Amino acid sequence: MSYKNLISSSVDVAFSSAGDLAFEAVLANSSSEKYTFPEVDGFGNLTSGSTITSSITTTTVKVILEETKLETNNEGVTVTQKYLIAKSKDIIDPSVYDTITFDSITHTIVSYTKDIALVQLVVTEV
Repeated sequence: MSYKNLISSSVDVAFSSAGDLAFEAVLANSSSEKYTFPEVDGFGNLTSGSTITSSITTTTVKVILEETKLETNNEGVTVTQKYLIAKSKDIIDPSVYDTITFDSITHTIVSYTKDIALVQLVVTEV
């Protein structure tokens, strides 16, 4: 067995052993784009129309709340930041997602770190 597989299976065991500390959360990435397409009216005059395209990508993952901190942001406002951990194999590319919802509250993903086994997400309430 390779070290990568050994570490991955150990993380699986840890999440199974965590019981109710590991809970489901929904990662989402919403994108909305507005396109203006040129149109010609009945008199041959160029006018513009617009189309809005939006899409939402979601996935459900198991996470563990590692820590909650009060931090002061650059504007001097105190915000609550939560540190979550998840399996790296469940979140292949964390940069794709911008929000995570758990406990019926949507959080913005502020930053993340990823290694061979775990992803740590730093989130704050929207």
